[in-house]
Amino acid sequence: MAQFFSLVIYVAVTYVLTERRAKGFKAKQTADNNYNTKATDSLLNFETVKYFNAEKHEEDRFETALHAYKMESIKVAKSLVGLNNSQSLVINLGLGVTLSLAYYFFLQDIFNVGDFVMFVNYNQ
Repeated sequence: MAQFFSLVIYVAVTYVLTERRAKGFKAKQTADNNYNTKATDSLLNFETVKYFNAEKHEEDRFETALHAYKMESIKVAKSLVGLNNSQSLVINLGLGVTLSLAYYFFLQDIFNVGDFVMFVNYNQ
């Protein structure tokens, strides 16, 4: 029974965090497109930029867009770490509950040593 609850919690946590990651990934892609567009626009129109002496302006636009992309990339990387840690936590808590339950049954003489070993091996 503990395994079933662990599985349900695992699926729920994975679903919720993956949906969050998908939104973050879309934001990262938007930021990526934004800074690539600014770089391409500046490079294709370099004569116009020079004519109007707007190098600093274009540099600032690009730096701002690149910084936004870097921040979104960090958020996506952190969300992956959070997903992996959450999944590991659910698995380990489920195993801990299962082993505690087996130990309790052993102490109550419901399980003998063979039952305990079988229960532990079944849950790995």
